Amino acid sequence: MRVERKIITISFIVAFLVIPSVVAAASTSPTFAPAQEPEEIIGELLGEGAEILLSSIDEEGAPRLIYGQLGLPSDALAIEDEMYDGCIAVAMVATQGEFLNYVFELLGVSEMTGGGFGEDGFTPSQFGGDFDPGQIIDLLGDEFTLMFAAYVNLDDSVAQSRMNEVRNHLSSADGFGFNFAELLNLRIDESTFPEEENVTLPFNSINIFLDQVSNPFDDAVSAVLDGLSNEGLLASIDRSVFTDVRGSAAGMLAIPDIAELVNLFEGASQPTTLPEFAIAQNPFENVTGPIAIAAAGYVGEQQIVLGETELRLSSLVGSPDDFSPLPEGLSVVVANMPVTSNITGFSPNVAGMNMYDNTSQTVMWNATGIGTVPDYILNFESDDFPPNVTISRSFTPQSLAVGGTTTVTVTVTNNGDQPITNITVDDSGLTSYYSTVSVEGNTQTTVASIQPGDTTTMEYTVTFPNEGSYSFSGASVMYQYDGALYDKDTDRQSVVVRSNIGSLISQGLTDGWPYTTIALGVVGLGAVFNIVRLVRGRGGGDTYDV
Repeated sequence: MRVERKIITISFIVAFLVIPSVVAAASTSPTFAPAQEPEEIIGELLGEGAEILLSSIDEEGAPRLIYGQLGLPSDALAIEDEMYDGCIAVAMVATQGEFLNYVFELLGVSEMTGGGFGEDGFTPSQFGGDFDPGQIIDLLGDEFTLMFAAYVNLDDSVAQSRMNEVRNHLSSADGFGFNFAELLNLRIDESTFPEEENVTLPFNSINIFLDQVSNPFDDAVSAVLDGLSNEGLLASIDRSVFTDVRGSAAGMLAIPDIAELVNLFEGASQPTTLPEFAIAQNPFENVTGPIAIAAAGYVGEQQIVLGETELRLSSLVGSPDDFSPLPEGLSVVVANMPVTSNITGFSPNVAGMNMYDNTSQTVMWNATGIGTVPDYILNFESDDFPPNVTISRSFTPQSLAVGGTTTVTVTVTNNGDQPITNITVDDSGLTSYYSTVSVEGNTQTTVASIQPGDTTTMEYTVTFPNEGSYSFSGASVMYQYDGALYDKDTDRQSVVVRSNIGSLISQGLTDGWPYTTIALGVVGLGAVFNIVRLVRGRGGGDTYDV
């Protein structure tokens, strides 16, 4: 992903928090008046709602779509109940597939590098004593649901009691019917630090709770979307687009009292050099009470291919229904094409209600001012995208015994009607994670060209000397078409290696667990990897996944 594309996309995500004020001030909608102060606009947005539908097509023609809504928390949270007294925030995030990788890439996290744990640390034996913190996502896996909550300035017993009430409520039929498993229960106050450190905290105490939600991913997505107003743009979205795709995620952040949170930050802040206009606007100065932000999004397979000249947003949301804005509040639609593309037109095109930026190839519509429309449409040049090329990977077998061997097959297919050239297939990520495995055959290959309808295949074998779950990062293909380079990759996948079913606990006790060194103690290690297993949804099953 190009750096400028990251900046563009991040800008529009951040814009969800600032565009409403700008658009509202310029809007002819009677809901907002230009003379309103920023805090008044924010207050109306919180009370009446605001939403954004952001779509983005990458250089390979694959869509990314995010729907977000700002407003009051749903009744299912019961956010004004006494059990939230002292709570500064409660949040939930659910993810499956590669969406989390996309977010990390967007934020530049995937480009971060760091040294592995040293000789005094610990490492599962399948890593061969060399582990990079960047591989943590491989340990966690890419499908999990987590809930976070934080309470400040409460006695520990009170914070624990109120958090238990929250769990009980959200587990009930009146809540979301969630099942929780505690991952982290942490209290921080001045006694946490040695006296000689002279640490001053911005609060008397904070209790941090992190729980795994063991319900299926679909349940978590439903909980997020059910907490939103089903009017407006959301009513035009088929919810299955957030679950039946290659990668997706949903999340929500609820703040019981925004004024309390702002006061906490103001008390902790140091003198700043913020621009004068930013200080003057302070949009939350007179806003009190609960607020919520919720969103869902997905990463899809290539949808725009060579020869196509039109993108309809209805094709990305899976629904033929008209697009209607919120009856009150503000609705914004944003569509973004690759910077290498050339948008030739868009619809609707209503004077004063849309904006086109030819540098970022982005169109923004004030859906509130436009009203109900059958679709949002972009037109572009037909040669902006490559032929439809797919890459897949299979394992034979995918579960095996210690010392066993699996055959890995990577297949690249040109489904288009034009040839691609200078193809490079790479599936060498495994050996950078696990130095103890034995690989026979090529994990990289090059091909001069692939004609329309043809395929190329790369095959190699891997032998595993230790038990565990071995994570294969996505296999990738880079190819050239019409003078431009393109790349695609597969999902992350795992191969499970075990002694035999049911033997893993006894194996660990007799062998001292499959770690090269023990620095934190058996209890500490057990806790760390129990968290990993819980987050990955393995629980106490008969497979050992790290």
